[in-house]
Amino acid sequence: MTNNNIKTALLALAITPALVFAQADMPPTNDLENPYLTQSGYFKMPAGRDWGSSSTVEIDADGESIWVAERCGGNANACVEKPDTNLIMLFSKNGDMVRSFGAGYITWPHGIHVDHDGNVWVADARGSEQTQGYDGEHYGHQVHKFSPTGVHLMSLGKKGGGQDDEYFYTPNDVHVAPDGSIFVGEG
Repeated sequence: MTNNNIKTALLALAITPALVFAQADMPPTNDLENPYLTQSGYFKMPAGRDWGSSSTVEIDADGESIWVAERCGGNANACVEKPDTNLIMLFSKNGDMVRSFGAGYITWPHGIHVDHDGNVWVADARGSEQTQGYDGEHYGHQVHKFSPTGVHLMSLGKKGGGQDDEYFYTPNDVHVAPDGSIFVGEG
């Protein structure tokens, strides 16, 4: 490597972190009022239970209740460390918990869908690669279907994940079309 190449590489290394933080201050795209109101503590969790990362929210088939799959009071590996935690929760429109289920099936919920029959589908986007699963084996990287009352109906994909045609690898979301076709987004 020549001196010029070394200088260029060092300069690039010095400038790159600054570019990450040099984002333009974007003005609003309109001047309408924000119609939304933040309501902290709206959803009532069970005593001693804290919210974890909650990237999975869906409206129930009734059009009013809200399904949430959260990451067991944490984020990475929280559900692996707390396998008895019910992480799929149904809340009424008033924020009261109606029911919860899903303990022992999911490591890292990332997508949720309620189909036309009211069944709840959850994409489990991670596995237990760094830690052992509930049964001492690797698990995760699956899509699970539950009845509206929490009965586990089926799993798609083989637990543990892989990068070939027999496995899902980081399924991020799931959708069931009205004709019953199942779509899974991976990535």
